[in-house]
Amino acid sequence: MMKLVNTIRESSIPGALLFVITALVALVAAFLLIALHPAWLGGHVEDVQSQAWVRMIIFGFGLSAVFGAVCRALPLAFGLPLWSQQLVFLHGAFHLSGLLVVVLVPFVPDLPQAPLGPWLITAGSLVFIVNIALTLRGMARPDAASAFIATVLVWLAAVSFLGLPFATEAPLSSLEKTGWSGGWLVLVIAGIFFNTISGLALRLIPLSFGSKPRRTAAAWYALAILNLGVAWMFAAVTYGPPAFLMMCALVFLAGTMICFADSRCSLRERAQPEARALSVEILAAATAMVPIAALVMLHGIAQRMRHGFAPHGATPLDWVTALFALLAVAVPGLIAIIFQLQVIAATEVVRDEKFRFPWLPPAFFAYASGTALVVAGVWGSWKSVTALGAALLALGGFGFLLSFLRDLAYPRDVRP
Repeated sequence: MMKLVNTIRESSIPGALLFVITALVALVAAFLLIALHPAWLGGHVEDVQSQAWVRMIIFGFGLSAVFGAVCRALPLAFGLPLWSQQLVFLHGAFHLSGLLVVVLVPFVPDLPQAPLGPWLITAGSLVFIVNIALTLRGMARPDAASAFIATVLVWLAAVSFLGLPFATEAPLSSLEKTGWSGGWLVLVIAGIFFNTISGLALRLIPLSFGSKPRRTAAAWYALAILNLGVAWMFAAVTYGPPAFLMMCALVFLAGTMICFADSRCSLRERAQPEARALSVEILAAATAMVPIAALVMLHGIAQRMRHGFAPHGATPLDWVTALFALLAVAVPGLIAIIFQLQVIAATEVVRDEKFRFPWLPPAFFAYASGTALVVAGVWGSWKSVTALGAALLALGGFGFLLSFLRDLAYPRDVRP
């Protein structure tokens, strides 16, 4: 334990490591909750338990992982020292305090500090936006990877303005009686998580194999088309025209296909063809799942149009789509980035992941199996299958957390 504490203290960006550890702990907690209560994934997001789980997986894991990964990647992969490391700690204080409140509120509705939760998280997000924007300003020659990160800041600002999803009151009167909570999920999952994974993959995949980061027109096309689809999908999900939503999803699919093709080119052009890295393979697999998630969403839209569902009423297939995007893309993609940054940060000669993270392969196998079972179980309303999948997700989450903590506690040189 003391080795772990000393490693965090000696790190040049200890605040970023604390965000990463928070994300992994929240991931384990979220998976334990659904392992104990698989009915929470039944698709009724209005239930307080389901809301607590959504908040834990998005605010606790997702946003914490994004904050930690971006703060570590800028100095490691982009060569940009953070504008202020003190702001990382200030951001962490706001975010962790707000996270605790928003997760407890569904279970303790009379909590006096309840209104403070969203405000604390929003304040932390604004600190992060300022810090990262001023850091990116120092980049001599911006590329598509840095543009993806800048786009994350835009969507984060929009999400912060909208507040918590499924709230009793809409943030604006014009959003009353709309599907703005579904639009909020689109901005978080597709806008923040997918852009973070895509942008950092453009840098981390070449660096992992000794290659220079690629500057291609395809990456810029992917950035523009993917985020055009995100913006339009937010409007379509919020206001409900199915035909417009179908068109937006097709645009988003086109952007994800270009992004996936560009990442595959990075893998083929590695400077060390014989090199293998599990975290990079997981990252590549996560980028491959993005267009598949778009196809699942298209299927859901087609079903909505065929059966004439209410414009703003969430269907079970909508919930399956969100679960698939979270469990098959966002979580493994961000986990892969976390571990690949650990590999790049290491200064020792031997950097073989097989010896660095011996528990990572079985943890990912358990996680992948759990994802398949949970998505299938929720889709088919099979509670026993969902429960088994949730238990495997929890096992995989423990493996990720223990692998990361073991690597931090292992003696090595100071790292960012």
